[in-house]
Amino acid sequence: LFDNVNYVKPGFINFILKKKVWYEVFTEIVKDKNFGFSNLGLNRKVNLEFISANPTGPLHVGHLRGAVLGDVLSRLMIKSGFKVTKEYYVNDLGSQIENLYETVKLHIDNKINNVKKELSENMYFGDYLKDIAYEIIEEEHQLNDHQAIKKTIIIKILSLIKRDLKDLGISFDNYISEKELHKEGMLNDILEEFKKKKLVY
Repeated sequence: LFDNVNYVKPGFINFILKKKVWYEVFTEIVKDKNFGFSNLGLNRKVNLEFISANPTGPLHVGHLRGAVLGDVLSRLMIKSGFKVTKEYYVNDLGSQIENLYETVKLHIDNKINNVKKELSENMYFGDYLKDIAYEIIEEEHQLNDHQAIKKTIIIKILSLIKRDLKDLGISFDNYISEKELHKEGMLNDILEEFKKKKLVY
C-alpha cells in the first residue's frame, strides 16, 4: 500500500502511496460518473444569481472571477441533485443608466454636429460607448427618443457581456430586468407579503 512512511518534526507522519493505489482510484473515478457525489439536493429548486454587473460596459476581470465561481457552484449543485436556475439581474434603472444615456447622446451629438464637447465627470469614458453611439446613428434610430435609445444602449452592452460569457462557456437561464420588476409592481407586492409575515420591518 505504501512506498514510504517517514516521520517529520515537529510531529508529522508522511505517507507516500504506491502508484498502484492511485491508478485504482483513478480507474474507479473514470468508471463512476457520479464519483464523490450524492443526491443532497433531492431535486429542490435553487435560484442562483451571480455577476449581475451594471450594464454600463463590458465585464472586467473582477466580474469574470465571480462568473467562474458562480458557474462552478451551479455545476456542483446540479451534480448534487439540485434543480438550479442561473439568473443575471440587469440593473437597468437609476442614475448610472441616465449617465450612460447622457454619455452616448453626447457622442451622437458630437458625431452628427461635427463638434467635440467634453464628457463631464459623471459620464463614462470608455471608447466602446463611441462605437455604440456610431452604431445607433448608422442604424437610423429615432435619435430624440430618450427611452428607445436607452433601451438600445442596454441591449448592445448586454450583447458584449453575453459574448464574453459565451467565450468562458457560461450561460444564464434568465436575464431579469430591474426596470420591468418595478414596472410590474412586483417588488412592492413582495414587500407587502414580507410585512404580513413579519419578515421585514
